[in-house]
Amino acid sequence: MHEKFIEILRTKYGELSESETEFLKRNSIIKSYRKNEIIFFAGNIQRYTYFILDGYARLFYNLQGKDKTGFFYNKGSFIWPESNQKITQRNYSCIVNSTIVLINNNHIKELVERSSNFAHIYKLSKEEELNNYHKLISCFVTLSPEERFRNLIKKNSSIFLNVPQQYIASFIGVSAESFSRIKKRIYQNPLCG
Repeated sequence: MHEKFIEILRTKYGELSESETEFLKRNSIIKSYRKNEIIFFAGNIQRYTYFILDGYARLFYNLQGKDKTGFFYNKGSFIWPESNQKITQRNYSCIVNSTIVLINNNHIKELVERSSNFAHIYKLSKEEELNNYHKLISCFVTLSPEERFRNLIKKNSSIFLNVPQQYIASFIGVSAESFSRIKKRIYQNPLCG
């Protein structure tokens, strides 16, 4: 499994030396999670960086007893901790059975400091995360819920095959009932809007 992790990093971000790959193999844990299993609970300090080797995960917040989905992560995605090592309000759970690589944040820091290749991977993946968050905010500011739904179909249709509808509804900012109405309108007249 470590070989698969290294191969995804090389394909997506660039080369790693033998010593860098050995460091990652020695200092990472590969763990299988079941569907709906919590990866990380709010109220704690996130001591690991996670990498989705296979599967889907979601970031969610629990607000007044209701889960609000903030983001989805799929194969090849890093889940980075908040940079200030404080107690977080973020929760992460697997949407489907998933395989995830866990790397202690101290090991990430050490590798970034001593490896220009991994520093490059870190920089690119953090830029990717930041760009995704900017796009998400832009969608909420400029698009209606129906337009957000259409945008999600256009940009990431595999979500609809892997993610329960209530999570997608929460992600685009509507109730399950509104989501059903939007979906019905779109499927009845796919070219409008």
